[in-house]
This record gives sequence, structure tokens and C-alpha cells, in this order.
Amino acid sequence: MVNQNTQQISQNLINQPIEVQTKQKVNYWIILTIFFAILFLGTLIFLFVQNRKTEKANISIPTSQLRISFTPSVFPTSTSILTEMPKVSKLNFKTYKNKKYGFELKYPTHGMIQTRSCFKEGEPCGLIEGECGKSIIEGNDKSEQSLYDDKILFDNLFYILIKNWQKSIKDFIKEENAEDLYNIEIINGSNADEAVRIKLKPIWNQEGYPPLAYISVIYKKNNRLFLIQSVQNPGNIEGCVEFKEEWDVTKNIKFID
Repeated sequence: MVNQNTQQISQNLINQPIEVQTKQKVNYWIILTIFFAILFLGTLIFLFVQNRKTEKANISIPTSQLRISFTPSVFPTSTSILTEMPKVSKLNFKTYKNKKYGFELKYPTHGMIQTRSCFKEGEPCGLIEGECGKSIIEGNDKSEQSLYDDKILFDNLFYILIKNWQKSIKDFIKEENAEDLYNIEIINGSNADEAVRIKLKPIWNQEGYPPLAYISVIYKKNNRLFLIQSVQNPGNIEGCVEFKEEWDVTKNIKFID
């Protein structure tokens, strides 16, 4: 009886290590499988999260912060489609209308005006801001012999000289012996029959005034010439002499049919 029990115990001791080793081997492969499965899923989740962050970052960039730079070699200046934004003027305007000669002129309501001290000898001359257009004077000064049929003094800024003329502006410039002394540029948009801007060439080196002295623009409408001549010696009037912002008479004068 003892021998039988001893034999049975011996057999059990021999078989027991084999069962433990089998269980350990099976558990080892299960653990490896689970580990690699978790690693694989973790990698997928990480890539998905990163992709979502990238998409959100691309969408959230404000368009106002985008900057595009062009190199001159790719976009030459002469053919560039990018143009400078027009300057928006802050000036307020009045409109001068002349029914006799059929034109109107828009001009700033305020500008820099000479103080009264400018007209007194020995006193300093100052400028103050004031209302323009209060000293628009129509008609020739009867005390002076004029080469023109009529004129309008626009404050202390410029004259509009008016002359009856049947021929072209080119003929007028030629008769004034100024044909070779001035560069001539055509002006559009005034509704005049003809309109040119003239600029004295640097070849003038003589004493005295050149022909068409201080005249910068010439219009022709209904057989009349209208010449814009700047004022060099402002008279004894408190009219505007300049504006705080850029203003061009050629862009603001219109002839009415």
C-alpha cells in the first residue's frame, strides 16, 4: 500500500513541472500578442490625433495675417497686376460754377490762408487755417492792360485766363514762340475740346520770363482758351494760398455742354 502511494506521488511530481512549463509558455505568447495589439492601436490613435491638430491649425489661420511676397524676377514691375491703392482724400469740397463760360470747379472748403500781417510792410507773414473761396474775383482789372479777354482770380492760388481763340492749342503755343520750349501732355476727363499740361524744358536759360510764364494747363472749349496760371505775388486779399493735402485743379475742373 505504501509502495503504491509512493509510486503515485512520484508520478505526480514528474508530471507537474511539464504542466507548469506549458502554462507559462502559453501565457507568454498571449502577453506578447496583447502588447503588440496595444502598441499598434496606440500608434493609430497618435497618428489620428496629430492629423486632426494639423487640420485645425490650417483652418484657424486668419486670412488677414496671410502675406504673399513676389520677387521682381517673377513679376516684373512693368507688367504687374498689383496697383497702388488710390489715396482717399479727407478734404471736403465746394463747387464753383461759371454759367457764362460753362464750367465748374470743385475746390477744398478749407486751406491755409495768409494773415493780415502778410500785407503790412515790415511785419512777419503767417498762415492760419480758414475757409477757401471767399476771394474768388471775376473780371479783368481795368487799370491793367490785359492780353486776355477775361480772367478769374481763385483766391491766392491761380488765375483762370480766358481768351477767344478759333485755332488749336498747338497753334496758340506756336504763335507764342513756345513750341520748342515746353513738354506737352494731353489731359483727359475735363470734357473740353482740347486739354494739355505744359512744362518748361530745362533748356531755357535766358533772362526774364519765358513765354507762357507760370501757365501749367491749357483748355480749349467753344472757341475759347482757358489757361491755368499760378499766382506768384498774392494780392491784398485773405484767400487760400495752399492746402494741407494734395489737390490738382486739372482733376476737378469740368466743362458743361
